[in-house]
Amino acid sequence: MLTQNLFERVLLEPANQSANTLYIVSGYASATMVSRHFTQLIKNKKRVRVELIVGMAIHDGISKKDHTGFQELSSQYENLFICRYVAHRPPIHSKDAVDCQNPQIDDLITIYDAPRYSREMASENRVVFEGDETTTRVEDNLGHLSQKTVSFLDNQGRLPQRSGLNWGQRPDQNREPNQAYIRVPASIYNTDFFPPIGEHFTIITDDHQTLICVRAQDNGKAIHTPNNNSQMGIYFRQRL
Repeated sequence: MLTQNLFERVLLEPANQSANTLYIVSGYASATMVSRHFTQLIKNKKRVRVELIVGMAIHDGISKKDHTGFQELSSQYENLFICRYVAHRPPIHSKDAVDCQNPQIDDLITIYDAPRYSREMASENRVVFEGDETTTRVEDNLGHLSQKTVSFLDNQGRLPQRSGLNWGQRPDQNREPNQAYIRVPASIYNTDFFPPIGEHFTIITDDHQTLICVRAQDNGKAIHTPNNNSQMGIYFRQRL
């Protein structure tokens, strides 16, 4: 039985040994782990198809953040990531699994949000992002959680022309124009408010969108969307 270094030995080693498909049956799973998995596979220059079955979905449901994350990842890694939920009892033992993109999935699996979500995540931190005159607040039922405020503007009160939300505005470097990141000031990145550098985490916006993110750059001073830095910019431009 494998008990140590499971991420490397179970999720990465098969690809290093030339496997082209990885089948995973797990009681529980998270979109952030899937994102981390694909980030490392891409870094290792491995093209592997991953088929995930979440076995306990029929028993415990799926959090909205993970469900939305699975859907976005299956679109982002089309034909490479397939996610299914066991939708018929008994959990995990049944062969009847439903794709997370199925339009009737809400009728088969409990997709839970607040207040159950807020109770389970009460120990985690939440961030409030602030623009020029518009502040995006966390949902009221998460208001008791720890919060930080981050401005999109620089120290002079201006929106940077080539960094932050405008990181992709560098035609001289052939950047994709939608590339963007959220600047994290030293007063925050020098604390333990955010997860460590390189660890994937989920941001849930007040309009119920899900962004799987990671801290990057020097001292983890920027929040990126891994693998595709344009996802962040696309979200904010559509929002504006």
